[in-house]
Amino acid sequence: MNHVVGGMANLNRSALQLRNIKKTYREQPAVRNLNLDIKEGELFTLLGPSGCGKSTILRMIAGLVEPTSGEIWINGTRVDTLKTNMRNVAMLFQSIALFPHMSVSENVAYGLKVRGVNKSEIAMRVKEMLSLVSLLEYQDRYPIELSGGQQQRVALARALITRPQVLLLDEPFSALDRQLRDSLRIAFRKIQLELKVTTIFVTHDQDEALLLSDRLLVMSEGEVEDLGEPTRVYDRPRTVFTANFLGNCNILKGRVIGIGPNDIQVSLGRDWKVSIFCANGHTLSAVGEVALGIRQELIEVMNDEYEGEYAFSGKIVMTGNSGSRLYYEIDVPNVGILYTNTPRNGEPHNINSLVKLRIDPANIMLLQE
Repeated sequence: MNHVVGGMANLNRSALQLRNIKKTYREQPAVRNLNLDIKEGELFTLLGPSGCGKSTILRMIAGLVEPTSGEIWINGTRVDTLKTNMRNVAMLFQSIALFPHMSVSENVAYGLKVRGVNKSEIAMRVKEMLSLVSLLEYQDRYPIELSGGQQQRVALARALITRPQVLLLDEPFSALDRQLRDSLRIAFRKIQLELKVTTIFVTHDQDEALLLSDRLLVMSEGEVEDLGEPTRVYDRPRTVFTANFLGNCNILKGRVIGIGPNDIQVSLGRDWKVSIFCANGHTLSAVGEVALGIRQELIEVMNDEYEGEYAFSGKIVMTGNSGSRLYYEIDVPNVGILYTNTPRNGEPHNINSLVKLRIDPANIMLLQE
């Protein structure tokens, strides 16, 4: 069976537009001048720490919070002046909030019932939706008889059955244990792709954002830090904040000693001099200090005898072992402590061991402060 919400998705067409959106509480800005175009059928993630404004954005789209200024458009209709029930959006919160006195099928049917949909169509769509979330055999049970993951799937079915133009998810999996959360978010992504429903997903979980998103927006203190496809944002973050927040990253201070058309020459300490390729050119016009990022997993830890290129000496001051990966803190003279996170290959190094670090200049990121 082919389940489609609103027909085939057109990823070149905007389903949701936010224009100059601002939200202020008691003269304190929660969201600052946000402009977004979210494509039809896209899963778009708002990522950032608690209090950065991401849930406020979701609630403004839903109509639960009124913007201080700006406009919200859904499929060509301005909705920021409309009540919540006029916007054709569905929202799923971290707290599932199923009706305890209603069965699974009654919970899922609730949105259609209050809209006055006839009983035969309700029965057909409830069966279709419960099949989609693999809960048809549980249709006569009550929420208390379900696991946390099953309850969350019921809540998802209840949100989707009204065929919303936009689905809003506010950290829906964060209250679940890790194993259940991992399996449920993959199941959700498959459903979202099948239904092709435009989805705005809020999370502070970096792994979740990278795994699920078509695009993601990284926020800090109500402002946009970075926006793009997950691979680009992770591999080439634009700011120090994004590099630090999205994955494990070493942030270093370097001094630019030369500028070419497509690269810069940087000195990091007395013995480190590297040439960093800058895709699509760069904005540096003068030498001086810059911020650089090196992902922990992209630093190779070699024996001290290693004599290959891009190798720098250091001493291990702390170790950790998670089973499949090894963690090292390494003191590098004239640079400071570097952190590494590498696959477990061969014998681990011990504290106070002298090692060489191999860092490919292609993996060094030039960052904005």
